[in-house]
Amino acid sequence: MSQALTFQADPDRAGRPRPRRTIEEDSMLHRRTLLAAGTGALAATAAAAPVARAQTAWRFATPYPDSNYVGRNNKQFAEDVRAATGGAVQIQCR
Repeated sequence: MSQALTFQADPDRAGRPRPRRTIEEDSMLHRRTLLAAGTGALAATAAAAPVARAQTAWRFATPYPDSNYVGRNNKQFAEDVRAATGGAVQIQCR
């Protein structure tokens, strides 16, 4: 549904009337602004992602001692994760 253009006096235009924006044009402007802001935020996040990458350490609470096979499996899992991630993720078994 389209609306007819109406005119409103604008003192900055030396008495020449300027057309008002329709609802469709106004919502299009808001969508473009939102899209531009979202694209800028996404670009900033993507650019900062490699810099923000940090080493992660997890504490793995287990009731099993190292003498139990479950405790040994937990410790082996922690070593495997450390090796697979190149040391980026470290699991501390307690």
